Amino acid sequence: SNLEQSKLRVNGINSSQVSLSSYWYQHVKSVESYVGQLFSDWTDNFSTEFKASYRDYSAVRETPTTAPSVRIYFGGTEASPSGDSLFLGTEVNSHYNELFTETWNMFGAGTLTLADHDIKFGVDYSTNDVYNLYGPQLFGVYEFFGLDNFEDGRWTTYNLRTPQPGASIDSVAGAFKYKSTGLFIQDQWFVNNNLTLTYGVRADKPDVNVNPQYNAGAETAFGYDNSQVLGGDWLIQPRFGFNYTFDSDRPTQLRGGIGLFQGESPQVWLSNAYNTTGLNYIQYSQRLTSAENWEDLPFSGDGFNQPVPTNPTAALQNVNFINPDFEQPSVWKANLAIEHELPWYGIVGSAELLLSKVNNALFYRNLNLGAPTLQGQDGRDIFFGAAGLNRPWSSGNNRFNRNRSFDSVLLLDNTNEGETQQFTVGLTKPWTLDSDWSWSLNYTYTNATEVSGLTSSTATSGWNYNYLFNANEEVASRSRYEIKDRFLGTLNWKHNFFGDNKTEIGLVYEGRTGRPFSYVYFNDVNGDNRSANDLFYVPSGPGDVLFGTLSSGGVFTANPAMETAFFDWLGDNPDLNRFRGSTVPQNSGRAAWVNTFDVRLSQELPGFFKGHKSEITLDIQNVGNLLNSDWGQIYDYGFFATQRVASATGIYNGKYVYNFTNPDAPTVANSDADGFNVGVSQWSVQLGFKYKF
Repeated sequence: SNLEQSKLRVNGINSSQVSLSSYWYQHVKSVESYVGQLFSDWTDNFSTEFKASYRDYSAVRETPTTAPSVRIYFGGTEASPSGDSLFLGTEVNSHYNELFTETWNMFGAGTLTLADHDIKFGVDYSTNDVYNLYGPQLFGVYEFFGLDNFEDGRWTTYNLRTPQPGASIDSVAGAFKYKSTGLFIQDQWFVNNNLTLTYGVRADKPDVNVNPQYNAGAETAFGYDNSQVLGGDWLIQPRFGFNYTFDSDRPTQLRGGIGLFQGESPQVWLSNAYNTTGLNYIQYSQRLTSAENWEDLPFSGDGFNQPVPTNPTAALQNVNFINPDFEQPSVWKANLAIEHELPWYGIVGSAELLLSKVNNALFYRNLNLGAPTLQGQDGRDIFFGAAGLNRPWSSGNNRFNRNRSFDSVLLLDNTNEGETQQFTVGLTKPWTLDSDWSWSLNYTYTNATEVSGLTSSTATSGWNYNYLFNANEEVASRSRYEIKDRFLGTLNWKHNFFGDNKTEIGLVYEGRTGRPFSYVYFNDVNGDNRSANDLFYVPSGPGDVLFGTLSSGGVFTANPAMETAFFDWLGDNPDLNRFRGSTVPQNSGRAAWVNTFDVRLSQELPGFFKGHKSEITLDIQNVGNLLNSDWGQIYDYGFFATQRVASATGIYNGKYVYNFTNPDAPTVANSDADGFNVGVSQWSVQLGFKYKF
């Protein structure tokens, strides 16, 4: 097969920001794949299966310009801009962004039948050649406070990455071959007519053909060897399952199992260690207060000719480490289920309990925050310089005790925290010879916790978008992916109006709770150099925190009207109001309930030759929205799953100083996980034709 795809991705637009078209890009993807399989029966009791596949994949971001990235803020202060903003130039992560992979998968298995046993054994092996050129900031990234400063070229922050002297852009890329070997053996034992047992073991081992370039200075500074990416151990996964059929008047079966299962391959996160060694590019992060500021490094609109700081101390390293005890992601799973035909109309009742416990999951730690300088009003660690007390926080004063030879230093680590409990009950009325109707109704309850959702492929985003009370803490909280309550119903009708050509109409209903989200601040409150990732402290009442402005001279000016507006708003938000006097846990909010209906109509038709048939299908997604534009809308808080409530501009006399103006509101969701508009809150129609022979 061969697939070519090109999509326009519109970035930098939400309730508090807007972008010019120069900030958008075209995402061009291609997938070419081939598959071959061979099934052989050698004897009555021995058969084999062999499969080989090849895939060539590419994903390239094509930008309309090579200008630097520019963000203009219209709120906050010059030292710490925030609020509404405008983006223009090249999107920051798309200066260079190209991914090429070439993947081979091979599988072989044999099945041997011995009396009441079917013994299956085999091996699979895969290789993936990866070339990942991820080069943000190579055209320069500027932030300005207001249009006047932009016109004057007076930037607040300026970030730039450059290859090492004499090296090409290609040196920034991560290039390696990932190899995986799997072995398995399984015995399916038909104990008697009622009981079947399935048990076995699987072992997986990953490997790479080359390690990242070793950075001795980084190991001296942080105690980790960046060239170590895999421990090389086998992951042994035992598994057991059973199925028991009861001798009863109506069919009844009990089934279940337990086992260890490997999770997703961590290749995308491993690649960060290859393209961020600290030696393959130089990081410059300048501030308004830096030794070289906007006057020494004037703004340039040419991405290929950006001003480079000359101060040797400005040349920083970014490094991504992987824990030397790194283990592959894996999870323990157990289930127990029963299905029983009820006394009425052939209806089948079912119930299933599914439990999972993390054996090893992944999350990121930031190693270059430095020691905290103080604790905030709610007890959280603060990394701003202590001299900033009773003054507005400044981005130039964050991570005060960091190692100043480095900038971003991140560690990919393992955790065994996190679990899921899921219970499903359902009723199903299957098709019967004397009825044209079938239907089903199921309800699922889910409780899920995790340390990190790892919603992004990059290390910085993987750490940044994990919303915590204290940076780097390993605490399991409600999963961002948890759908607590879900109802799923289907109703189908079929009839042969002429000959054996079937007419079908199907209706699918899904009703579910909304996605979880976190309440956070607009700005950087703990001084970790990241905005909108700090969990919000809810004041216990008027006077608990201060509302107003804090001048650079240390003068606080109260704003009683702002305080009143905040508590009026808080009273109208019971989901947040219940946390008064405490910091809101991660993902404690939940978007509104969602109801959607989908319809499918299909009609079989005769083919052109004997034994041939054709079929016409019409699918209407979110048909409720077709009938009424107010129906079928999904309101939530977007990909980042946060509601920004207010800014905390500093600490004055031991209390946070809040600036409350326009908290985020939920918007109609129409985008997928990649930010593309797929119209999930709008109706859509698809007409299909199939010819079968």
